[in-house]
Amino acid sequence: MGRLDGKKILVLGGNGGIGYACVEELEREGAHVLVSGRAEVYRGKDSQKYIQADVTEKAAVDRLFEIVKERFGSLDGFVYSSGVGSSKGFCETTLEHYDRIMAVNLRGAFYTSRKAVELMTNGGSIVLVASQKGLCGSTGSLAYNASKGGMIIMARSMALELGEKGIRVNCVCPGPTETTMFAEDMNNQSDPSAARRKVASSNPLNMIAMPDKIASGIIYVLSDEYEKIDVTGKVLMPGVIDSHVHMWDPSPQNYREDWKCGSKCAASGGITTIVDMPLSVPPVVDEAGFRIKYDVASKDSCVDFAFWGGLTPGCVDNMAELDKLGCVAYKGFMSFANPDYPQITDGYLIKGMKNAAKFGGLIGVHAENAEVADFGSKDMAACAKAANSMHDEARPWWVELEAIERAVLFAKVTGARLYICHMTIEQGAAFLKKAKAEGVEVYVETCPHYLLFDKSVMDEKGAYAKCNPPIRSRENVEKMWEYIFDGTIDTLGSDHGPYADEEKCRNGNFFLEYSGFGGFDAMLAGMITEGVYKRGLPLTTLAAITAGNTARIMGLAPKKGSLMPGADADVLVIDLNEEWVFDGEKSLSKWKSRNNIYHGSRLKGKVKQTWVRGKMVYCDGSIVVPDGYGQYVPKQKQLTGMSSVLK
Repeated sequence: MGRLDGKKILVLGGNGGIGYACVEELEREGAHVLVSGRAEVYRGKDSQKYIQADVTEKAAVDRLFEIVKERFGSLDGFVYSSGVGSSKGFCETTLEHYDRIMAVNLRGAFYTSRKAVELMTNGGSIVLVASQKGLCGSTGSLAYNASKGGMIIMARSMALELGEKGIRVNCVCPGPTETTMFAEDMNNQSDPSAARRKVASSNPLNMIAMPDKIASGIIYVLSDEYEKIDVTGKVLMPGVIDSHVHMWDPSPQNYREDWKCGSKCAASGGITTIVDMPLSVPPVVDEAGFRIKYDVASKDSCVDFAFWGGLTPGCVDNMAELDKLGCVAYKGFMSFANPDYPQITDGYLIKGMKNAAKFGGLIGVHAENAEVADFGSKDMAACAKAANSMHDEARPWWVELEAIERAVLFAKVTGARLYICHMTIEQGAAFLKKAKAEGVEVYVETCPHYLLFDKSVMDEKGAYAKCNPPIRSRENVEKMWEYIFDGTIDTLGSDHGPYADEEKCRNGNFFLEYSGFGGFDAMLAGMITEGVYKRGLPLTTLAAITAGNTARIMGLAPKKGSLMPGADADVLVIDLNEEWVFDGEKSLSKWKSRNNIYHGSRLKGKVKQTWVRGKMVYCDGSIVVPDGYGQYVPKQKQLTGMSSVLK
């Protein structure tokens, strides 16, 4: 079965190069193809496939569409493969028949690009590429995009114009010189990461990096009068949506973190929306627990916030109620948790999944086999010579993999949407990649510490670096990065949940101490340092895993996660060149400590300003809004009527 089985696609041009390859790939993927324009290679070869037409003339294009209608009825997509000569007539006439096109300009026909921009509807999908060797990607990708409609153009200069017009851009490549270099280096499979780094180093500043777009770096603040804020030399990104936060507030443990301090800490690290886990006291397992947390956060938070709802044996029948209140997802621990928030055993997990499937709810799980992980930790605690880094062996990779596989099976049979929280293992990523390809609606989150550190950090920093699941081996870290680059890992969550220093060394035994730590104010800078600079991670990918994907998966889009018109103006101003050292004692978190896992880290790239809904919240070390500026962001299908629900 091909990806395009039954799709009806017209290829205009296609005499050679990309066009010819596209025809072959389209047919290989099961599409029905008609070819027209300059595709003389098809004359006499398949007269039913080839239609003679001069697409520079309106009458010829009109006649072409009459023939297409006779043979196909309607079209699913276009591929336009031609140069400058036929651009004008094609652009002026084709969109009268079809509102979205794909254009592959083998010689970068600028007129086609500009004319198509003028004629595109705002719903059009624009993909910017270049046609140099190796860069356009597989013809299979072109074929697939052709079935979706859209347009492929070349010039990076067009990105700015497209951004100004509010048209969606999926991928932006640099200009011709960098493009050729990119193609040559990416074809050098011996060191693809070096190639990515080389391309990243040539990427210009003054760009807005989004999950789907790059545009020039100037902020306009519009009210009765508008203010122009020049951030030349900086990069603008959408505000981070942290999918995984433990604020400890409300609870008796809010001496560790609370909304007042924690939200300021978040803003300093570029987080504009906190998605808080339900483990407050009382937990968010019903409307009463929801309202208590809502009141505290509304009074104290300086950034926006959303809530996870509970998934425990006692609250699986409350999920529809929490959905009406706007909870974005429901968190269950397949591992042992705590008395206030018990483990979700298999029977209740399946029941919760069935309930969530009725309203499209998202089920999130901490995936570790409870008994095996517990037995391993206790055995290791009794071993006098066990190194701290053996926490990875106490709760080994297969403990996590088994729980992931079990959760995916349950999601398949119940029809639930599944979210794997803080996934740490290459084996889990490989399994989840395959599950996604098979059509399972499963999303994957990891945390920065699983990408920035390996298990040796536990020997260095002791229990202050202990978390569950454990930080893994260096070999595993390298493999995890591969799944960041290929898109298997969807989101990045901090799992911010600090403890008091004395709580992390109370028992004198690493394996008996609390698991978890803070540090979400270092998350983005750490990913820029390790990902963008050392590994060539595109800023657009970083924006996707920290904002765009999270918003889409958790139902916060289109309000959050983008800099597109109509979304909240959650904007970060980042100096990509500033080098600095993270100091845990100067963090804006409630618990400040030199034992912070990020303390002493040398970073490159720093958040200079954080804007939430068009208002500057953080600037160069200071919070500039009052407590309570932040607002609750419900799952977006719940926007209608939410104000009355929350009164």
